[in-house]
Amino acid sequence: MRRKESSNKRHARQFRSRAAVASLGLATLCVPVAALAESQLEEVLVTARRTAENLQDVPVSAQAISGKKIQDLGIVNITEISKLAAGLTLTMSDSSTPTIILRGVRWTPGSGTPAVPVYLNENSFDPGQTFLSMYDIGQIEVLRGPQGTARGAPSISGAITMTTQRPDFEDIHGFVSGLLAGGRDHKSIQGGINVPLIDDKLAVRIAGIFDDGDADGVRSVNATQDPSREVQSARLSVTFQPIDELTIDAMYQRLEAEAYVYTQVEGSGSPGSAARPSGGYPFGSPAIQAYAANYNGPAIGSRDRRAVQEKPDYRHNLVDFFTLNASWDVLGHTLSYNFGSQDTSPDPSGIVFDPANLVVGFDENSTTATGDNTHYHSELRLSSMREDGRLFDYDVGAYYHKTDSDLTFKAMQLLPGALGNPYEGLSPIANLAAIERYKLYAPTSIQLATQNYSAYGNLVWHVSEKTEVTAGLRSITDTRPTRLAPTNESGFALAAPSAAFGGNCAFGGPGYTDSPIYQGYCDAIVPAANHRVDDFEKKQKAVIYNLSVSHYFTDDMLAYATTGSSWRAGLPAINNPGMPASLTFPKPEEATSYELGLKTTINEGLKVNAAIFQIDYADQLTQYQYQPYFNTTTGAPAETSTAFFYNVDAQVRGAELEVASNPINNLVLNTNLSYSKIEAKGGQAPCKDPSRPLSATNVINLCEVESGKTLNASPEFQASVNGNYLVPLATVDGYLRFNVSYQGENPNYGASNAKGKAYTVTDLYAGVKSKDGDWDVGLFAKNAFDRSAVLTRNDIITGSSVDAFFGPSGYERISTIQEREVGVSFQYNFAAK
Repeated sequence: MRRKESSNKRHARQFRSRAAVASLGLATLCVPVAALAESQLEEVLVTARRTAENLQDVPVSAQAISGKKIQDLGIVNITEISKLAAGLTLTMSDSSTPTIILRGVRWTPGSGTPAVPVYLNENSFDPGQTFLSMYDIGQIEVLRGPQGTARGAPSISGAITMTTQRPDFEDIHGFVSGLLAGGRDHKSIQGGINVPLIDDKLAVRIAGIFDDGDADGVRSVNATQDPSREVQSARLSVTFQPIDELTIDAMYQRLEAEAYVYTQVEGSGSPGSAARPSGGYPFGSPAIQAYAANYNGPAIGSRDRRAVQEKPDYRHNLVDFFTLNASWDVLGHTLSYNFGSQDTSPDPSGIVFDPANLVVGFDENSTTATGDNTHYHSELRLSSMREDGRLFDYDVGAYYHKTDSDLTFKAMQLLPGALGNPYEGLSPIANLAAIERYKLYAPTSIQLATQNYSAYGNLVWHVSEKTEVTAGLRSITDTRPTRLAPTNESGFALAAPSAAFGGNCAFGGPGYTDSPIYQGYCDAIVPAANHRVDDFEKKQKAVIYNLSVSHYFTDDMLAYATTGSSWRAGLPAINNPGMPASLTFPKPEEATSYELGLKTTINEGLKVNAAIFQIDYADQLTQYQYQPYFNTTTGAPAETSTAFFYNVDAQVRGAELEVASNPINNLVLNTNLSYSKIEAKGGQAPCKDPSRPLSATNVINLCEVESGKTLNASPEFQASVNGNYLVPLATVDGYLRFNVSYQGENPNYGASNAKGKAYTVTDLYAGVKSKDGDWDVGLFAKNAFDRSAVLTRNDIITGSSVDAFFGPSGYERISTIQEREVGVSFQYNFAAK
């Protein structure tokens, strides 16, 4: 059995480790590939408490994923990290809209402060931009539990930290790696080079990636353009150490991502319709010409991976990141400063107006123009050095985070006349001249800003060599000035037969004119208008805490108990025009967490860590996308966007188990199990209730939420097992690697209209590499058994100006797991001789 070092030695080792990563260059702790002992358990260092410690000595539930493992498994998309960390769900519905779920707690853009913050080099950035690509990574840590007094943004369920590879002073060295896969025509290549410029003083590292493929592989039966996603990025990192006690790390990264993607659907297609007589639109039922079933597309199954829209959605992102990390050891303390900026350049993106293809021959994007979208992060922190014999250690710091976003959502509405003459018969076959005449654009300007000021402190009391008590407080001041300004541009609507005005449309009044499309009919001008402007600026304050007690029952068994609180403000419901202010602005969310954990090292070949937890929520920000509501601006029904959240009281309970083992020579296994269940505590929430028609006095339907109702938006039970088996050969080494990820039944509450069935995805790898680790060539099969599973399912509502005329589309929008990807990979590491 491994003999645990004494508390004195443990503190000394923590201090040395801490100094080793003062620049936050965890990459320097990941020794060169040639020296890695892949066939045995490694000591894992993490910075969960903002200082480098052995994972087994940290009274926090945490998981570390090394840059080498990311490279070995050919991971270039961060969503694949979910396969290695049970209980963590990462998805990207398109090129820049992420969903993060940890311990059952869900976050998507629009809900406000991230419930699971994402840090790049200790700076909290927008996950949607941070997740666009991943390359030359030193380490990723999945931290579970309250983070409010440990690092920047307050969080109750955890955080994700990403550290890029940092330069070192050793020598000139670098790497190049890549993969080529079939199925989605996926090609990816990345590389990096480290160059010392001044001995032990200055070094630089340059890295980059090119990644190209067919996005999610969903193609449209009504379009010739294939889906695509291309990412290009380059990064420059600099480490400067003018004196031994001062280290400065700087990183600049530019990334460009462009994607053309389709909305995947499943269903039989439109059921068709017999002709309906004229009812004198708009005072009665509009007349509709007969049209055949499946006119908008054929029957489609989930395995077909097909869409029916006539043009793809478009996404383009150009993002600049800059991070600065400085650390100065002085007078027995470490003074550290972190600064980060993220700037997303303006570029319009577009969502297709008619994803169900109810209007054949016409498909136009509703555009989103992004203005100055910036994030700034700044943190100053003073920490006592962990030294042997000290009774107390402490940290104090100040944190500032600011964001500015200027968005314009330009939605389109088809007015009477666009789809045919409602007095003579409508048709789903587009008349482009009529649509051009009778369409209306409704831009909504949204100005979002946040400013968060925090001051925090942590005190660690070393009660004895075996017992430690940690307490922390954070004071938060949060301001979110917001303006929502909906407008509509001018347009025309077919109004009435000219006979109604004695044969002269001018007698209809100001704004009436002869229709150039329909002879004998009059058009009415729909004037441009500014609608209700909502200005929202509320300064809110909160104080949160964290308290933890840990104790070594033996040298190899650490137990801990933690409680902590969290607070986060929501954002207004963007891209939901005509929604009352009472629904637009949710209340802030408050939560309290309780956790018990145990970390054990059975022997050199077996480590077992476990935790149980509970989170109590007041006003949890819960997503309710695609819910019917009454648009008070247009006077017609609509549906909520993905960025609509409502407050619900809830409770989360769960457990986690992590086992790292070396059961036989040359085999390393890592097993992660996670269970979390969210239950409502009662109250009301948005719902679909056809028995209660929507109107100006009933803008949205609210239903009672039964106490104890499951609110999970991810599977309650998740598991992952990954392994690496080294096969020593005469002149090279062979290897077999695998990762098996199991996802249980998914309630999909608030995110889908149907439960997701349980499924298992298996990734397999095999190859050979040189004894010294200079090169590696392998084959891989991700989702090797081509498992298919529907993740989410929602009705398609294309907008009242279309579906109200032509009835059900016959399709549901779905998302599915990634199809099988088979390919080859390579790595080559080089160093100056």
